[in-house]
Amino acid sequence: MWIDKAKKLMDKGSPFVIATVVKAQGSTPRGVGARMIVSASGETFDTIGGGEVEKIVIERSKTVLENGKHECLSFSLKGDRWLVTDDIYVEGMCGGSIEILLEAVLPKIEVVIFGGGHIGSKLADLCHIMEIPCRIYDNRNEFASIDRFPYAKKVICAPYEVLQEKIELTDSSFCVVLTHGHVYDHVVLKALLPQKQVPYIGMIGSKHKVGAIIENIAEGGVLPDNRLYSPIGLNIGWRRPQEIALAIMAEIQAVISGGTPSHCRIDWTERIQ
Repeated sequence: MWIDKAKKLMDKGSPFVIATVVKAQGSTPRGVGARMIVSASGETFDTIGGGEVEKIVIERSKTVLENGKHECLSFSLKGDRWLVTDDIYVEGMCGGSIEILLEAVLPKIEVVIFGGGHIGSKLADLCHIMEIPCRIYDNRNEFASIDRFPYAKKVICAPYEVLQEKIELTDSSFCVVLTHGHVYDHVVLKALLPQKQVPYIGMIGSKHKVGAIIENIAEGGVLPDNRLYSPIGLNIGWRRPQEIALAIMAEIQAVISGGTPSHCRIDWTERIQ
């Protein structure tokens, strides 16, 4: 059923559209309450009647996912053709009218922190303030504990070399690499880059250190792409762990919302002259 597939997609952090027949008069493919799931790839589960109506719903679902806004499509039979809301005509077989509501379901993002040290701890605190779920992964028992991260959705203690077996990442997983050693940063980045569903990978470090790691993993065939933000964080003049965490959170927020790292201020001195 559509509801089972919707739950699976939500658990995976994948966006989708629920198409629901909210009004039906006369002869229509399906009645009020019929639902269909349309995934981000255009795959469908269940049906609202098939045919040209369903084809248009699938196509319009792409736009609904892009802008995150609900949309209601109306179809009515005029002669032997369906008239769509925006003056699109398609061949029709029924003799009634139908309205279909398209609702975007966009899973809430999570922050996955690899490294539970000072910066990771402060970043987790900011996630709590921002109401963003976070998961912590560290290979040290003393840094991967519920006592240290009381607000985390999950805390995992395991070697970084087996992270692909220990943690499942989704389309909503914003990954931050803050381990306690260059070797571990290398291991984590090498494991994360091939996971194309991950939308953001941020790694701390100087340009020299980051460059050396990227060159090393590139020799093994793992190439960086534009999901990689490293050195991580907006340039806000940070030094202390809480300031670095703030710079990281600001960057993640900018990526999520499509914002730009610039001032909002107005030059009021010119306005009053």
